[in-house]
Amino acid sequence: MFRNLIVPDRWWSLVLVAFGGKLLLLVLVLLEHHIPLNGDWYFSGGDTTGYTEPIDSLLNGSGYQPDSRMPGYGVPYLLLRLIMSMHAAMQGLVLLQVLASAFGVVLLAKLAYKLTDDPRVFRWTYWLALLAIFSSFYDRFILTESFSAAALVFVVYAIITLPHSKGYPRILTAGAAMAWLISMTKLSCSRLS
Repeated sequence: MFRNLIVPDRWWSLVLVAFGGKLLLLVLVLLEHHIPLNGDWYFSGGDTTGYTEPIDSLLNGSGYQPDSRMPGYGVPYLLLRLIMSMHAAMQGLVLLQVLASAFGVVLLAKLAYKLTDDPRVFRWTYWLALLAIFSSFYDRFILTESFSAAALVFVVYAIITLPHSKGYPRILTAGAAMAWLISMTKLSCSRLS
């Protein structure tokens, strides 16, 4: 059944299966840590407040304070906070991170296919990336890891496929993804070099 869904040309089926798989892994992680599914899906630790407090401060009219973190991670949080409560926005961030992780799986598999032109390599890469517990574990953390990994995979995919693309849209989206990656964390500059 999945064999027909997991082919390089079926973008949406690839993303839906990856999103479903990542959601299932999230549920398993929550259950493993005895967290009820109607409880807090997110984990906020050490650096979390450095990314969320400036956005909450901005929404309260106090400016972007404290400004100790790069603002890139705050963009999706800000968009969610404009329409949701803080708690719902944190839950929404987890879902966005799971979706970003699913896109990362698809792009990584498509990159492997582009480099090898072998559908078996595509499927192996897809399933191994999807089932990678370590990366899925961090999807529930309110930190930059999930978005940064997905953005980095997108940048590499866009650069590798650039010669076969139709010009400027690919360059612009790769540049935007790279700018967002850099604006999420200073360390991403060293990752790119």
